[in-house]
Amino acid sequence: MKNAIVLVLILISIFFSCSKSNVENAAKPEVNIDSISVEQFDDIHILVSMKAKGSNEIKKVGICWSKSSMPTITDSSRSLSSPYSTIINKIGENDTYYFRAYIQTADKTIYSESKSISTGGLNVLIDKEYNNGRSRNIIDVKETMDGAFIALVSSSGLYSTYWPELILFNKSGDVMWSKEYPQYESQYPVNIFEIEGGFLLVTTDYTTVNFGHIFTRLDNSGNVLWEKKYGTKRNKDLMRVLDNKNNSLIITLREYDDMKNGIRENCVLTNYLIDLNGNLLSSTTYSADNGLAEGSPPRTLLMTPMISDMLLLIVGST
Repeated sequence: MKNAIVLVLILISIFFSCSKSNVENAAKPEVNIDSISVEQFDDIHILVSMKAKGSNEIKKVGICWSKSSMPTITDSSRSLSSPYSTIINKIGENDTYYFRAYIQTADKTIYSESKSISTGGLNVLIDKEYNNGRSRNIIDVKETMDGAFIALVSSSGLYSTYWPELILFNKSGDVMWSKEYPQYESQYPVNIFEIEGGFLLVTTDYTTVNFGHIFTRLDNSGNVLWEKKYGTKRNKDLMRVLDNKNNSLIITLREYDDMKNGIRENCVLTNYLIDLNGNLLSSTTYSADNGLAEGSPPRTLLMTPMISDMLLLIVGST
């Protein structure tokens, strides 16, 4: 009989202990990381959700992170407000980070499960200096179809003269050929396009009354095959060069007579269809009457700062 009474007391104790634990768990707030993603190599976007339960007053909701698998608020952390979303900018490239959302009540900190994510970044592939003793301005660097790189450079000399220069180098950064094209005193490089059998170099000629673009066809070794000008109006802006895939190119120019009060007078947009020998096959002109706004903003080019020695840095995405 005595043993039976002891057994009953033990069962009652276990029952009330389990009941108390279940009540505490049922009243415990919950927090979770709903989504985590990488943007722009190492910007981390995080979305957190939480559920308030019981009488626990929630003081703070946040996110913490570190390179260890179980980060706490003593590591890097950030408080969140509804809708509990945040972006952690520039956390660090090419590494793995762990995150936990958390809730703070008056007497405890409750964490979510740990989630990890790896960031991307850039690896230096080529870091070489190309110096010829003159001031050079890098206009653009493009990868060719066979995996090499071609750099379009503006070289300058005395009396504000400048001219285009092209440098073709392989994946190791070794120069395959380098050529300058100083046909005119003030011929500024605009763009370089790889086309069938070579390249099309586009420059702007400032030495004539009719400012315009010069289109120079080059072979794969940078030798000049022909040089042409297109357009009929005084001022011309290059809008695009399109490989038409049938031994022809489409050159689109925005042309206008003059600029007054920010408005291009008699502005038109013209597509010039040419063959690979530079011969004009046809042209189609679109005026303001069929949708071209005369006051549309000018095309701009992104220029790099002038440097005395050209330093070329090629990077690739991991």
